[in-house]
Amino acid sequence: MAAFSESVLQDILAKTDLVSLVGEYVSLKPNGQRHWGLCPFHHEKSPSFTVNGANQFFYCFGCQEKGNAFGFLMKIEHLPFPEAVRKLADKAGVLIADTEETPQDRERQAVVELLGKLTKSFHHLLLNNPEAQGARDLLARRGVTPAMVESFQLGYALRERGWMKRFLTERKYDADFLSKTGLFSANNPDAFLFSGRLLFPIRFPSHETVGFGGRLLAGDGPKYINSPETQVFSKRRMLYGWDKALPRIREKQQVVLCEGYMDAIALHQAGIDWAVAPLGTAFTEDQARLIQRAARTVVCLFDSDEAGRKAAAKAVELCEPLQLETFVVKTPDAKDPSELLEKEGPEAVRALLESRQKGFDFLLDFRYTAFNRDSGLDVRGFVGEVFGFLSRVDNGVQQETFLNRMADFLGVQRDTLVEDFAKNDHSRTGRALAVRSEASRPRTASGRTAEWSLVVTVVSSPELFGVLRRDLSPDDFEEDRCRALVEVMEALAGEGRAAFPLDEVLERLNDETWREELIRDVMSGEYQPNAAQMVRDGVLKMREKTLLAQRRKVKARLEKAATDEEKTRLLQEHKFLGEEITRLKGND
Repeated sequence: MAAFSESVLQDILAKTDLVSLVGEYVSLKPNGQRHWGLCPFHHEKSPSFTVNGANQFFYCFGCQEKGNAFGFLMKIEHLPFPEAVRKLADKAGVLIADTEETPQDRERQAVVELLGKLTKSFHHLLLNNPEAQGARDLLARRGVTPAMVESFQLGYALRERGWMKRFLTERKYDADFLSKTGLFSANNPDAFLFSGRLLFPIRFPSHETVGFGGRLLAGDGPKYINSPETQVFSKRRMLYGWDKALPRIREKQQVVLCEGYMDAIALHQAGIDWAVAPLGTAFTEDQARLIQRAARTVVCLFDSDEAGRKAAAKAVELCEPLQLETFVVKTPDAKDPSELLEKEGPEAVRALLESRQKGFDFLLDFRYTAFNRDSGLDVRGFVGEVFGFLSRVDNGVQQETFLNRMADFLGVQRDTLVEDFAKNDHSRTGRALAVRSEASRPRTASGRTAEWSLVVTVVSSPELFGVLRRDLSPDDFEEDRCRALVEVMEALAGEGRAAFPLDEVLERLNDETWREELIRDVMSGEYQPNAAQMVRDGVLKMREKTLLAQRRKVKARLEKAATDEEKTRLLQEHKFLGEEITRLKGND
């Protein structure tokens, strides 16, 4: 990770308006100093996601995602920290010196730059080299337009396997660096992996190429291959077409998930430009979570064969527990969207989406067929398989809905099915069925003591720290969490900080429970109205409480005093403390 200096990071954050940044991805509505919207990181129908402009911090009361501008950009764009820093630095006009980067960062950037240059070269070869005629013919036969070829930057790699290594070596790339690019065979470092293939660049949302998919045009070998895992590419965490589709996915809050590269291109050509595809492998949980951060609905459009149905079932089983609503498209007349585009044109592809089934209903049909063999239905196997899926669904309402549909599907009493599920759900003993009632219970306010309310108010309005510190010290606080928070603010003030960014306060607070309590209460906004009066009143009450405790101690010592001199001194101290308490009450 790049060793960015603290001053550079703070400069970037100071020049970044978090409300404006989040507003590029989430529709926000102002409410005082806070802005509210639907959380982009989990499915919800009522806004629980809030951005505090004063603290430059975001928090979701639903899924507890939280952070500053760097954290938001990392989560929403799926970027590593250095890239989020660079992107925000560019937006804020902050110059980052080369010395801020580690050798690993520079190497990673060099790989991305090389892959970007090669993307352009491969695209040029596809359009102009005679050897690429077979690739051009395939695209024309499949009905892929020149506009799509250009938009997706499709390319072609020459058949001769040694040309790429020679080409790059002549341009001073060393063998160690090239071995980390994912371009060459691990068994034969001189052999280019994608020779003689139609190439599909795989890109970040920033449109930087990080890997390739390749389709074989002639000869022996697997029909499709992908780049191997590298420092910039992980196929289980990426989706083909994500860079092109992401803006429309966010707009529609929906993803069309198809099977392959050509299918995704066919859908985009038909105007369904929120379509993406796994990278030649089975759909993964990481890919489902990627979708979860941008959309609320997944429409599965896989091949109509058995493998396609299995893929759709797996997608449903991965997406529904993440509260992504799923649908499965029926494709009776064509194997896949690419073939349909080839045979019947874009209108037929668009019409596909009209014929779809709810994901769980499809899953019931699919599993029922799998367990309904010649000897009859294996009820135990079928029910056990579906129960296994339901046990991974944490939303109680969703789980109950699925159990109701399952009971209707089987023609059995719902209560009987729920009872069986509770017995079989050993990991949680049917806990999910109680989620709804648990969630409806009022949240206790027992943690909001007078001390806690005071320090939370100061964290919410850090300009009032001087009011607190003038009369109180950390030792005046009985609660460990409050004492720790005041010590954190003291340390920040000692560093000359006029404001205490919430993310820095959280970073220095060493108890996770305290951090969660602090985030929840600060982001609630309840401690910002009349903050100055609340702090003054809180300090007076704390000061009075401290003086009363001191006077009790003096009185106890007075009763045990052994000499007249000690008694006289303690009486004077007791009187002074009483006068101070009277003065404070007069100011109350």
